[in-house]
Amino acid sequence: SYQRAGDRLRSMATWTYIGVPFVAATWVREIQPEWQVLHGQSAAAFSNTVDELESAGFEPTFVRRVDGDSGIRVTSGWQFDPPRTWITTGDEVPGLSAFDDGMKAYMQARDATQGALAVSKDGRLVMARGYTWTGDPVMQSIPTEPTAKFRFGSVSKPITAAAMFSLLHKTSASVADPIDEHLDLGGWDVRVQNTNTSYNPVPDITIEHLLRMRAGWCDQDPLPWGDEGVAAFLGTGLPITQPMVMAYMGQQDLAQWPGEAPGYSYDYNNFSYFLLGRIIESMSGLSYEEAVREEVLVPLCLYPMTIGESDHAAWPLEFDYLDPLRREVPSVMHADRRFEPIAKGGLNLANNDAGGGWTGNVVQMCRFVSAFTDELDPEILDFFTVAYMWDDPGDPVGGNCDSDCDCNTNSTCFGDRYGCGWFLRNVCTNPANLPSYVYHTGGLPGLRTVIARFPDGVTVAAAVNTKVRESSRDLAPGAGLDDNIRSMVASAWMAINAAGGDPWPDYSIWEQYLPCGGIDNQEGDIDEDGDVDVDDLMEVIGGWGSCMPLECDGDIDGDDHVGIADLLIVLDNWGS
Repeated sequence: SYQRAGDRLRSMATWTYIGVPFVAATWVREIQPEWQVLHGQSAAAFSNTVDELESAGFEPTFVRRVDGDSGIRVTSGWQFDPPRTWITTGDEVPGLSAFDDGMKAYMQARDATQGALAVSKDGRLVMARGYTWTGDPVMQSIPTEPTAKFRFGSVSKPITAAAMFSLLHKTSASVADPIDEHLDLGGWDVRVQNTNTSYNPVPDITIEHLLRMRAGWCDQDPLPWGDEGVAAFLGTGLPITQPMVMAYMGQQDLAQWPGEAPGYSYDYNNFSYFLLGRIIESMSGLSYEEAVREEVLVPLCLYPMTIGESDHAAWPLEFDYLDPLRREVPSVMHADRRFEPIAKGGLNLANNDAGGGWTGNVVQMCRFVSAFTDELDPEILDFFTVAYMWDDPGDPVGGNCDSDCDCNTNSTCFGDRYGCGWFLRNVCTNPANLPSYVYHTGGLPGLRTVIARFPDGVTVAAAVNTKVRESSRDLAPGAGLDDNIRSMVASAWMAINAAGGDPWPDYSIWEQYLPCGGIDNQEGDIDEDGDVDVDDLMEVIGGWGSCMPLECDGDIDGDDHVGIADLLIVLDNWGS
């Protein structure tokens, strides 16, 4: 229906001509308030509707009388869009108010109800804020905190890249390794599109091609929106699984230019990072989530981060993902294809774990980026790896399959290229001589995220609970809004620098938000006394087993279970 596709009934008219009833209606596609239409009510029922909806804060948008065989009937439209209140949480930092102003303008222009932002300077967390913009009394009474949980979207990719590089350090593997050295791809039958050759490009695809998204997949990417196509191709039902994604892609040809090997062109896609997730599992002997926790999260005190679920109702403190068009789709998570909100039923989040599946909060995202504050001495990986990860790879010979920046041929290029899990800003065409920095954004229905690391030691993470534009069809023409959350945080950072002075606080507030009490605390020091000792060991032994539905101190790795993994963290870090 129009409503499920994101359109709203604004007005309607009915009439009868030569005994034949006619209806005319106007539908609009724009950022929608909460709304409903009630059809064919009796006069008494309509009177009750007026009392009920007006007392709940709804306002009528149209009322039409319809004369029929059963007497007078009424069809009415209603919307709920009460006056909103702007609420902030977390301590205000006057010298950094440009970030608050940027978030407020961004959210209010898009009717986002929830947002959060964290900022660090020289490795110190100096700002953590939550934002609420709503007329809902319940949401006003429980405003968004800086610790609000949300999906990261594609901000997951830099985390995957870090885990991949960490494992490469520990093994004899290399970025130059063909991917079929780490994955069983014997059943794959892949060719190059639009050619008659028998060339199979898969043995020539390397880990580096995946990291830089130059393997050759262009528009065949089934993640996160291709579940129906995968199921139809394989002749299976929904929901699909990761092995099904592998089986499907093993039969899809690459979109390279004819006769060219992988590496010839760039295309942003999720499947490359999906494959990196499977390689991480193969190299570590662990699940992707467990391996990333061991390689990246535990060293940075980020234990509570988890791979999310499509049914986010399981997490009551998670963002309320607000689709501005309020769309409903046949669910890809249920075989009966029941209609669900697009943020819940439109994608299988766990399948895209390495490319967009992580969940957490802005403080955790900021902590991850702050590990690279000092590029010469990063807290994870090393100088040479970080330099390689952020190295400008230059334009691919074959250009860019998805029309992203090609600095040699595109005069409108903003100067972005893709490193290894990070976008590199202002590295090529840069007529305004703007500072270069690294960043990544994420977007899913009801979500926009960004992380950025600026050259002066500032790192920023931000999230809002709406995504206005996914394609040119999502909003009415001329809506004038984009989803450039990266531009918002970069503009705030530049405004602060342009104001001069030294607005950056000299304190750090990591200890208010991270489970280990701060970035310098020893892993396993549960009681935070500066030693990992018998007291910490007893916390683990005493809390052994499941923590749900409560929290327990002995759950060091944040998997809601006190077990062997937590015990090993204590033993591995025994001492002061």
